This record gives sequence, C-alpha cells and structure tokens, in this order.
Amino acid sequence: NLIASLVSSLNEQANDEHISSGITGAEMFDEVLMMIIAGYETTSAALSWFIFFASKNSHVQQRMKDELREHHLLMTDDLTSTPPLTPENIASLTYCECVTKEVLRLAPTASLTTRIATRDITVANVKIHRGQTV
Repeated sequence: NLIASLVSSLNEQANDEHISSGITGAEMFDEVLMMIIAGYETTSAALSWFIFFASKNSHVQQRMKDELREHHLLMTDDLTSTPPLTPENIASLTYCECVTKEVLRLAPTASLTTRIATRDITVANVKIHRGQTV
C-alpha cells in the first residue's frame, strides 16, 4: 500500500546523523496530491482522447462493437443480458486493448513529471546535484 509506505517513510530515521531516510510532511503531501491529480487528470484525458479518436474512425468503432458482441459484452437495450466485466473477459478483448494502447501512444496522458533533487546523489554513475530538476 503506497500510503502506508509513505507514512512509514515519514516516521523512519536514518543511521546517518545528517540525512533522514524519511520524508517530510510537505513531501508526503506533495506525493499524495500528485497521485490524486494524476489519477483524475490522466483518466479524464485518456477517455477524452479515446472518444475523439473513436469518433474520427467509425471502422474502429464498428470493430470494437463486433468484438464486444462476440464476447457477449455489448450492452443491450434491456440491460439484463450483459455479464459483469471481469478481468478474464476484459483480457479477451484483444482489439479493444490494442486500440486503447494506440490512443495512449498517440496522446500520452503523463508524458513528463519532474522532481527536484533534495540532496546530491549518484544514480547509475550519473551525478545529480541538490536543487537539480530531474
């Protein structure tokens, strides 16, 4: 659980007298806020792009409907004959998955997130200096 991990990190103290391995309350707030914003914004943006691209490609819409119908997942007028979505029947929608991946490729929802280094560190032989945007 990510929230539990953040809280745990907030409470930890490093053995080094100068560096705390935990995060500050402000850093935790920023991380939680980023999760909330990213979850909301990326989902709405992805759905918007999905609808846009689908509206421009009627043959793609039709093929997706055909796949849903083939797997008995297309909503009917009476709303009673459609089974609930499960991981298994969602996994069977190969074409729908390909369309979704193509939409996310053409219109990535989270192409860039930056952070500011709080201390000097070397990662994979690359030096990152305190205050540097990564």
